[in-house]
Order: sequence, then structure tokens, then C-alpha cells
Amino acid sequence: MCYRVYVKDENRMIVNKQEFLPLFITNVGILKQNPHYEENLYTIIPYSNSLIPMRSTELRDKYNKTIFESDIIKVAGNDNRLAIGTVIMNDAGYWAMLTKDSVFEIPLFEYMDETFRRDKKFSRIEVIGNVYQNSDMVNSLENGV
Repeated sequence: MCYRVYVKDENRMIVNKQEFLPLFITNVGILKQNPHYEENLYTIIPYSNSLIPMRSTELRDKYNKTIFESDIIKVAGNDNRLAIGTVIMNDAGYWAMLTKDSVFEIPLFEYMDETFRRDKKFSRIEVIGNVYQNSDMVNSLENGV
């Protein structure tokens, strides 16, 4: 499983494959492989309120960008109407999109089409940000903009 971690204090995202350093999420903290290790192969980043781990959905948007938990996505529905929402793992255990006016989550598999079956990416989904680095987008979603 691929992860990324948002570091609140630094307003930056550490991606699993960034600098070719794998991240492992454990009950102790986040293990980041140390590229210059002499004694320790991994650096332990203890959990705190400033670290927010996010799982990869292992799915890709129309530009071949990996879709992560907490990403903000723009989706063209079957009727060509656009919807914008946040990627979540719902209680039933599948990836879904939650829009500001959703009474329930919309499963991402609802947007599978021939392109997905052929290229393993969604042709109607585009990642446009994430809830941590694009709070202005989230606020505008909540205010109905």
C-alpha cells in the first residue's frame, strides 16, 4: 500500500515515493527510510497532531495521477454535470466521494468506464487538490460555491 503524510507544521506533503523513500505506517509512528543510514535503516516520525497519514486508493485520475484519501476530485457524471467532492474510505470499506450536498457517499466504481477497464485510470475524474493544502477549496465547497 502506498501512503502520503501531510505535515501540518510545515504545510507540506511527504509522498511514499518521494526521494525513493518508502513510508510505513505503524502503531508507533511513521517509518521513513533513511537514505544516509549508518546505524538505523529507518527514521521514526512519532505520531502527533501535526502528522496526517493518507492511504492511496491505488486508482488514477484522467491525467494518470494517483488518487489519495482526502483528495478533492472533480467528476463528470453520466449526464455531463460536474460534481466536486472529497475522497473517503467509507464504513463499508470501499473508496467513495463525499460532496457537500451528499446524503450518502458516491462509490468511485460508479465512474468506471471503458477507459478504466483498458488503461486502469478514470477518464471522468480529475484530482484538483486535497483538503489539507487547499482549505480554500474546501471552504468554497461548504459554502456552495
